[in-house]
Amino acid sequence: MKKAAKRSNGDGTVYFLEKENKWRAEISWKDASGKTHRKSWQDKRQTEVKAKLSDFKKQLLLSGGNLNPQTATFREFADFWVEQILKPKVKPLSYQRKVSTLEHQVYPYLGGLAVGQITHTSVQSMVNALSDSGLSYSTVKKAFEAVNGCLHYYRIKTATAYNPCEGVSLPENKRNDVSDIKFFSEEQRKKVFREATRTHANGACVYRLGWAFVLLMYSGMRVGELCALTWDDINFADKTISICKGAIEYTERDKDGIRHSTLLTQDSTKTKSGNRVIPMTNRAYEALTELQKITGGEEYIITSANHKRVRPSRLDTTFHKILTAGKVVEEGVTLGVHSLRHTFASMLFNNGCEVKIVSELLGHSNTKITENIYIHLIQENKAKAISMIDKYSD
Repeated sequence: MKKAAKRSNGDGTVYFLEKENKWRAEISWKDASGKTHRKSWQDKRQTEVKAKLSDFKKQLLLSGGNLNPQTATFREFADFWVEQILKPKVKPLSYQRKVSTLEHQVYPYLGGLAVGQITHTSVQSMVNALSDSGLSYSTVKKAFEAVNGCLHYYRIKTATAYNPCEGVSLPENKRNDVSDIKFFSEEQRKKVFREATRTHANGACVYRLGWAFVLLMYSGMRVGELCALTWDDINFADKTISICKGAIEYTERDKDGIRHSTLLTQDSTKTKSGNRVIPMTNRAYEALTELQKITGGEEYIITSANHKRVRPSRLDTTFHKILTAGKVVEEGVTLGVHSLRHTFASMLFNNGCEVKIVSELLGHSNTKITENIYIHLIQENKAKAISMIDKYSD
């Protein structure tokens, strides 16, 4: 048997049992009375026992075991906080976003630091680095809020007098620059339509769900709303689409600590205002008619050839293929499916649609959000309106 060196109280160790041909993880710790306890796990996969050990350490840290929180990394503590404390209180979509924020924005900077040794400077450095990397104010703020929420719980749990997030300065909340909002010009819209609906010589669609992208571009739906859309939500007679739910790719840990991703439908949209009825444009009607020929026998509008629901990430992958094959954008330029939603909004504004109506069609919670996102389009339309008046003074 090849065994790893012993570690200090509460650290745990992982080693390989040659005779059993299995990996073993074990941990010993002392409770508040000084009594020593031990626990172990065995599995053929090293990743399994490591995951179990890691999860147990997080539970032990906060459940009365006498482990010193100073030895836990921020990632270990935050993982426990988001799974055990936050998850039961929020909607699955909110939980998923918090997990994503921690994974992509926070852990690269704070994940490996001991949670009890994080300082004001540590958090401020993370905020500054995220801001300097070009991320939006909203993204930086969400990262800070995730850290603040976790450390606030840490302060309460450990009776610490100070939260290192106090006094941290966020970057200036500048309004979106025109470069932040990506949408397609009239010529690009034509290219997207041609490529998305292109057929083979035998008449079969090159992209089985290509009409889905036409529907997105001419309805303004979020991709998660489209993936949750059922044929019961479509009224061809009144030419309306009812939006009342959203789909998300939901990642959670199983009992062994292994993360799994599933497609989950929430019986509500991103905001209360997200529940709305969208009148169909002619293109949206055409797209739904074509999609009905393909998936009309299914419950959900967006389903695969083997009758399974399609994830938003898969649509995003297909969309990138359409942009490349159709030469819609220059090589190296990356645009996601969400750009189709921005394109819909740009068409509304360019046709003189009021901000309030655009906001309602997009399902924003208030017009201020719409104004902040599309400020440059609104200003351009104001300039056009003024120039029209100037013609009367000639």
